[in-house]
Amino acid sequence: MENKSFTDKIDDFSTNEKLAFEKEFLGLYLTSHPQLDNLVYIKTIISHELEVLTEEEEGVRIKIGGIIESFRRIFTKRNNSEMAFLVIANEKGFSVECVVFPRVFEQYKNLLIKDSVIIVEGHLDTKNDRPAIIAEKITQVNYPVS
Repeated sequence: MENKSFTDKIDDFSTNEKLAFEKEFLGLYLTSHPQLDNLVYIKTIISHELEVLTEEEEGVRIKIGGIIESFRRIFTKRNNSEMAFLVIANEKGFSVECVVFPRVFEQYKNLLIKDSVIIVEGHLDTKNDRPAIIAEKITQVNYPVS
């Protein structure tokens, strides 16, 4: 009978599992990012990096991209329409809030999935001292695999 050690019987964690552990325990991805190909690809599409939004003027049209870190759906008081607040982040840890009003939310709600990479087109709102994006168009990103 063959004598196998305990470690021979256990498969190593996948790369995505290891990255998920990093994010859970450290609060960030340290060695890589599971959406790195998509996050690098969007740099060819966007007009602004997230870290430069504080330097832009109120109302400027922008096209940003990143991973949906979190989102919160709410219903408006006026007519009980559904809308959302998203937090979009890049691989460097910079993030921005995006406001998706009811008309836009209804059109793109199927794309609003946590941890997916999206492009958001809209305009910059800086009324609350922090930049936020008022979304007008949302596109899902899937890096073209060769």
